[in-house]
Amino acid sequence: MAVEIRYAKRSHPRVRTRHTRVGVASKKHKVFQGPGRAAEVVLDLSLSGIKMVVKGEPFEKNERIVLEILHPAFRGAIQIDGLVRWARSDPAGSDRWAAGVEFVDLDEKHKRQLDRLLALELGSKITIAGHGHVGFLARGTAELVSTLFVYDLDRHELGRIMEEKAGYRLSRVKGGKVETHTSHELGEVLRWAFGKSEGRVEVDPPVEK
Repeated sequence: MAVEIRYAKRSHPRVRTRHTRVGVASKKHKVFQGPGRAAEVVLDLSLSGIKMVVKGEPFEKNERIVLEILHPAFRGAIQIDGLVRWARSDPAGSDRWAAGVEFVDLDEKHKRQLDRLLALELGSKITIAGHGHVGFLARGTAELVSTLFVYDLDRHELGRIMEEKAGYRLSRVKGGKVETHTSHELGEVLRWAFGKSEGRVEVDPPVEK
């Protein structure tokens, strides 16, 4: 199976989600009174949109929908209007559809809620002695449970760490080329990711399976 690796910096960086859930309804209902459906998987989230996988009838490009975004740390849901930018069968020929949805008509309240949600999804803080807080580390969802996602302080994804029997292998894209670094110590690959040659690495809270 091919692995998609994209680390291009964006004005609104995407964060892989672990706990976010989304309900979807047609815009014509305006609120969740009519038939809706839940996203099977929420792939990533940013301040400008969301990428998810749903089952059933496909979305149409430029279709207006309503998203109800939930997180265990929130009391209620964030209800946001969305515009479908693209949709494709995933895998091809199945009844599962991956879709990219742009948020529209966001007010300041929605922006603050999304910002808090992204902060929760970033996971654990990474600190390196002598350099302070340098970024974040988060474990992937069930299908990516052996993958750790590394982010810088601006929430851009720096790379992905695969847990292997011999230790850890970090992959990143730099100068248009994929680079990898392997070590039996997590701290060592994290120092490499942030371009630090020394300093004790701490991950708080520890990332567990």
